[in-house]
Amino acid sequence: MLLSISWCAQKATFTGNQLHFSRMANKKSSHTPKPKTPRPLPTQPAIDHFDILLTESRKFCTALGLHQDLIMEIYRIDSDWALILKIDALLEMAAKEVIRHGLRFKLMNRVIQNEILGEFVDSLPMAGRTSLLKLLDAAGFLG
Repeated sequence: MLLSISWCAQKATFTGNQLHFSRMANKKSSHTPKPKTPRPLPTQPAIDHFDILLTESRKFCTALGLHQDLIMEIYRIDSDWALILKIDALLEMAAKEVIRHGLRFKLMNRVIQNEILGEFVDSLPMAGRTSLLKLLDAAGFLG
């Protein structure tokens, strides 16, 4: 069995039970690259998407009772992993708050919304067959 692998300037060949390394010759490409043409400038004014997201995140934090600069504090975190975990926790909290706020039962002329329903929402997982995402989808929030 002959297996040949090329990597950088070395070539590894596996024959039978032995592995052989050899230097590959430098081959110069006869292909000349095309000169780059400049991109055309946009005709419409640029939209500052970051500013829009920051404004919306401040509204979001205020609605949840959190301080307005929480998203910027999370954004400035050194670790990507910490950023992902904190955003995930924030989204889960927001989903639970939306469901907890909207989950009420009306029997006859009485509206039922109490701590037991809140505890029920807190015990639901974020994803799965019986989850927060399924409830939000059924309510039309994810469509």
